[in-house]
Amino acid sequence: GAQTSNLYLPLEWLNDMIDEFLYQWSEFASYKHQRGKDAMEVELLRENPNVWKVQTVLGYLTSFVERSQIARELTSTNKTTDVSPVSPSQKQQQQQQYSILKAMGAFSLV
Repeated sequence: GAQTSNLYLPLEWLNDMIDEFLYQWSEFASYKHQRGKDAMEVELLRENPNVWKVQTVLGYLTSFVERSQIARELTSTNKTTDVSPVSPSQKQQQQQQYSILKAMGAFSLV
């Protein structure tokens, strides 16, 4: 697979990608079950049953979680984490420590 361990994007962008992915899936699922589609739309949906299939969507999210190993990292984190206020520059440094894959795994858990 592609190496992403040294690539960084703003966490907000990564969260937005996962959020939009789930939004598109949800909207398609809603559309698929709406009444009033013409015969051509119904036939197209029938011919393509795997488009936005729940198992496929969950597979992608699970893949992010597994490949990032975020669940293991979160369960091994010290339970007495310091929760003192963080300055904006400290917050930016903390965010930059998450690789794309690690962040996608974390956002896929939600």
